[in-house]
Amino acid sequence: MKLKVTALAAILLLGAVAYLGYGKYQDFRFIESSTPFVKNSSLRLMNELNILTASNSGITYKEMFERLELDISEIDKNILQIQTIATPKHNALSEPILAYLNGAQVLQRAMLSKFRKYFVLSSALDQTIEAGEELKDSNEYTRDIYLKQFNRGQEEVTKAMSEHEQASVSLLDAAKRMKELTIQVKKVVSGDSVIEISKLDAVISKVKLDETSKSE
Repeated sequence: MKLKVTALAAILLLGAVAYLGYGKYQDFRFIESSTPFVKNSSLRLMNELNILTASNSGITYKEMFERLELDISEIDKNILQIQTIATPKHNALSEPILAYLNGAQVLQRAMLSKFRKYFVLSSALDQTIEAGEELKDSNEYTRDIYLKQFNRGQEEVTKAMSEHEQASVSLLDAAKRMKELTIQVKKVVSGDSVIEISKLDAVISKVKLDETSKSE
């Protein structure tokens, strides 16, 4: 009788070990399948952050807008791919991965907003300067027309500056949050498949420096 009990206990133990081993194998396969989508998203974001922190990237506003919009859409596809292969058993692994990818999109949208707001600000400044030049060269018949244009331009510049500052704050918050999410996801996937912390630090420093320079 004792021998049967011992044998049964051994069988149950082997079954538990096999079950746990299979669970580990499933986790490994999920991470292995998810990592290419994580790396693809990270490379897209990394390339954009390189442009943001470059002193002179040479890229046009139109190219940057299109690039960001495309990459946000591509990361959506990566998110869907991971959601497709994930099961409730993978929640502990999939949640930090999906949070990381969503965080990348938030950062990209913040970059897109900042670039758009800066483009609007730059255009408003150019138009106001042009109106100012016209006002200087105006005569008694055209002065009122150019004065109105100049005053309207100043109002647009003030509004555009405020919106650009708000966009900068959102970008800074998104970069800080992305840094936190990167630290968390590195506990799940390999470090070479996620964005470099140093690059996020560079973005944070640049945005802070830009805002400090404006206030001086």
